[in-house]
Amino acid sequence: MSQSLKQSKLRLASDKIVKENLSNELKNVRLQRNELKESSLQNIQPQPFGIEVASDIFDKLLGT
Repeated sequence: MSQSLKQSKLRLASDKIVKENLSNELKNVRLQRNELKESSLQNIQPQPFGIEVASDIFDKLLGT
């Protein structure tokens, strides 16, 4: 095998490794972003809203 052919194969192999590393890093970033979104949504507490709450808010707005 000639020297230039060996260098070409090495270059192709290293490019493949770099692409795989980038792909893995992108997967990690996406995973962390999704985990952050999920944890943020879990921290949101639902606010009760019914007839009593609406009536209280309305009364406060009217000042009664």
